[in-house]
Amino acid sequence: MDLGVLIQSPNDLGKVLHVLVEKVARLMRTDACSLYLFNSITEELTLKATYGLNEMAIDQIIIKAGQGLTGTSLKLLKPISIANATKSKIFLPMAGLGEEEYASFLGVPLVYNACPIGVISVQNKKTTKFRKKDVDFLLSLAIPAVSLIEKAKFMETVGTVQKAAVSKATLDKANDEVTYEYLRDHIIKGIPAVPGISMGRLKIISQTYYTTQQDTSTPQNIESEIKKLQESFLHVSHEIRETKKQAEAKFGPDEASIFEAYLLFLESHSFQQQVINEIKKGLSAIKALDSIVKKYMDRMALAHDEYIKERAYDIQDISRKISDYLLYGESSRRNAFTTKENAIFFNDFWSISDFTNLDLKKTKGIISPSGGANSHIAILADTLNIPTVLGLSAIPGQLKNDDNIIVDGYAGVVIVNPTKATIELYKHEIEESQKRIKSFETNKDKKIRIGLKSKHYFPIGANLNMVAHAKNAVTYGADLIGLCRTEFPFLIRKQLPTEEEQFIIYKRVIDVAKDKKVVFRTLDIGGDKYVAYLNLPKESNPSLGWRAIRFSLERKDLFRIQLRAILRASHYGKIKLLFPMITTMEELREAKQILQSVKKELRDEGLPFARHIPIGAMVEVPAAVEIAEHLAKEVDFFSLGTNDLVQYCLAVDRSNPVVAKLYDPYHPAVLKMIQRTITAAHKHKIKVSACGDIAAQPLLCSLLIGMGIDSLSMTPRSIPKIKSLAKLLNMASTIRLAHRCLKMETGVQIRKEVENYFLKNGFDKFLFETRAPISDY
Repeated sequence: MDLGVLIQSPNDLGKVLHVLVEKVARLMRTDACSLYLFNSITEELTLKATYGLNEMAIDQIIIKAGQGLTGTSLKLLKPISIANATKSKIFLPMAGLGEEEYASFLGVPLVYNACPIGVISVQNKKTTKFRKKDVDFLLSLAIPAVSLIEKAKFMETVGTVQKAAVSKATLDKANDEVTYEYLRDHIIKGIPAVPGISMGRLKIISQTYYTTQQDTSTPQNIESEIKKLQESFLHVSHEIRETKKQAEAKFGPDEASIFEAYLLFLESHSFQQQVINEIKKGLSAIKALDSIVKKYMDRMALAHDEYIKERAYDIQDISRKISDYLLYGESSRRNAFTTKENAIFFNDFWSISDFTNLDLKKTKGIISPSGGANSHIAILADTLNIPTVLGLSAIPGQLKNDDNIIVDGYAGVVIVNPTKATIELYKHEIEESQKRIKSFETNKDKKIRIGLKSKHYFPIGANLNMVAHAKNAVTYGADLIGLCRTEFPFLIRKQLPTEEEQFIIYKRVIDVAKDKKVVFRTLDIGGDKYVAYLNLPKESNPSLGWRAIRFSLERKDLFRIQLRAILRASHYGKIKLLFPMITTMEELREAKQILQSVKKELRDEGLPFARHIPIGAMVEVPAAVEIAEHLAKEVDFFSLGTNDLVQYCLAVDRSNPVVAKLYDPYHPAVLKMIQRTITAAHKHKIKVSACGDIAAQPLLCSLLIGMGIDSLSMTPRSIPKIKSLAKLLNMASTIRLAHRCLKMETGVQIRKEVENYFLKNGFDKFLFETRAPISDY
């Protein structure tokens, strides 16, 4: 039953669903077949196609999950078979559907990736007892039905089918009358990249390379086309130099280094000459550029070298700029970001140059089908504090400029053309959020002591991905830089940063932080942080592969360069050094030996560095928890990487939507691991910090404080909130809270206990701040 071939355009879904139910009815030899699709947000089933019942009821019949026979099948996720359905207690009469004439009912849920997406049912007018083989047969037919529906979503065809559209479609005859209402209150799921909620008009900045389709000009003379091309190269070269200056001002010189690679390629005589050769064959400048770029893209797609493949983005970005100038002259791509009203920008691929073109006063949100929580897009958007949703699962083709859009960066969803009720709901949430943020701001610069009467100073630090985040850390009142990740300069560049370049970056962080301590974590690439020019091996499970300290100990040449740069920067401020993903004593000892060797090198060369730098180990795998007492004898502090600890403890890939619901930081096993780590550290008189997601979540950070955590580190914007909470907490009561929770059996019980604690103590406003994206923070 392969009906997928019929799905080629947005006008095909209604026809195909009707063909599907008609075909299932014939194969099952039943009098009727109906298909309902489930909306997980409203928790409602809507009739989308039927054969045998009243087709005028399509889109008019809406059932809540658990209602009637159909709703019950979905709620239980089990087949339901009843010989005389109308006499069943759970039968739900639906006016106008015509089910009263049908006695027997068999319904099975449609499930995709462990999530219900609908129900398909068959009915007979005569009383019939469906046998097990009938149930099994319908279940087997449900499998291609699910694939069909998911393909329809992928092809961006899920819309509202008008009731008259599917009345007489057949397998052999396409119905040209199938129409779609435009998207209303349509929810697109994605990855929460930068938290926050925003509203605005959609502005589409498509970067798909289709210049030849836009080129309606005919070539004049060859010399004229060559001159136009050369002018465009000069103009784009000048534009990139200007953009580089803007990027340096907005993000810093290290992040703007990407433009050096752009300029090298742009000023390549070979590339320009190849395009000119095409012009000499009679093509226009744009078509000649398109021809050469396509040849480059085809060759790069076949390359085994990941670095070469990744350069395709550079060529595309540069070529777009050239073609824009050829098409529009001075009003080129830069003007695509010009807007007079609050805008939500959609782009299929975001480059740093795009970020420099944004008007931050009018840019309210960013959405894209590419990128993830740890991508360069997320990091740059976070720096600019723009609510962002990436990795959008399905972008409907009906999206158009000026659509009304809501970006929910907490939940990771985009709402297209929301209803008045939805808008009012989100407006209220935005207003309440702004009030809470304003109230939290009063505590951001204070030195916090747990509770109103406590003398116990509790430092709250910031996590950084790039130098620009250090400014945010100071702005939001960080007491220290609790975690400075060092990967971004490696990820953003097109070649390995030198020792001198790394030294300048680390020194800039120290300078911006002023007198605050900075904890530098050594390189943690691998896993979801792929660096193309290093040609890391492709791994089936990179999170369990060659990453972090494992990579550094194998590539000691790179490790030594980084350690030299960090040590040299230590001369200019107070730093700590942190080794990631430690799993064995041997790894830790080898890393320390290399550090001592690098120190000797610097002493021999007469280069200054701080003589006493505290050394720490990241505790982020269960193995480290089990040997925490031994590790504590070798280091000066622990840093809990709770994101990975939850992932590895529960065997849940946090980026996999199929199992994301199992990622539970409240799980008793996770909390016991944290408690054991803190106990082992304190036994050997060293301190423990937490730098994962849970540090910024009020409920969970309260538990950490009760367990005895010594400090927290988080995204800069979360600092005022957590400082405001910590100031109100009573140390004795949080200890008792943690003690009670550690005795509980389930994560649900633990969360409920902490919520009750917040309600009892009047911390209600912090309950609204518990939503947070799963990211690397």
